[in-house]
Amino acid sequence: NSARLSETFRPAVFSVAPEHPASGRPSWQSVCADCMQGTAPNFRNWPHECPGGMEAAAPQIKLSLRAMARKWSVAHPKVRYDEAVAHFRCGDGFTHHMYGLLPYRVYTQSWSTGVRSIGVLTQAYKNSPFTRGADKRFERTCGHLLADLLDFLRNSFPNATVSVHSKEPLAQAMSRMVLASSLVCSPSTFCLYPAIASTGEAFVAESILHPFVRRLQQPNFHVVTELRILRGRGLGIRNPRNATPAEIEKAKRVLRGSL
Repeated sequence: NSARLSETFRPAVFSVAPEHPASGRPSWQSVCADCMQGTAPNFRNWPHECPGGMEAAAPQIKLSLRAMARKWSVAHPKVRYDEAVAHFRCGDGFTHHMYGLLPYRVYTQSWSTGVRSIGVLTQAYKNSPFTRGADKRFERTCGHLLADLLDFLRNSFPNATVSVHSKEPLAQAMSRMVLASSLVCSPSTFCLYPAIASTGEAFVAESILHPFVRRLQQPNFHVVTELRILRGRGLGIRNPRNATPAEIEKAKRVLRGSL
């Protein structure tokens, strides 16, 4: 244990100098305002779906979230950060047509087997007061799948300490994602913004949830394409609220790539 503690990952020092969109582009404020006010084409009321919104806002997102993460890490020096972070969004990921679960191979393809610490950010389960109301109906099924993911990570990365973070303040969860050497995002808006601000590498699954994400690709921001995002029926689960043991076992095999 003492050897492991001496190897605790420490976030790299990084710059938070202001960054601005290329000259001639509309400001992020005007793009987001047009989107939220309904004047943008194909208006959906969400900035990650607004044409041009992410490209214009990305520099400010990066600036703001990196500054927040730096301040939080300085103010909370006892927090141990993980070298690699996985955001595991379950719950409505089963049923929402824009969400879904990632097959486990995305982790082995994205991370070195020598990684020394992995943090899994997720919602709390087991009838926890921290669980979102909309996710409570999926607690049992998601709890089984989370346990299987942890088992997979511990076996695939034997040198790593694998931890679950499910009851932390929002700023700490965001800081973990921003400061990780490598971040893998489930399809969600929660992970998208820290990925844009990542000080390491970020892997974001291509999804209709954020259709303009390809335009944000930069040296440390990767859009994972050719990846089938798995949802309820694709996992073999007809009713995620009351999945049978056989359905849960089938879903595990699908996620592991053995079906």
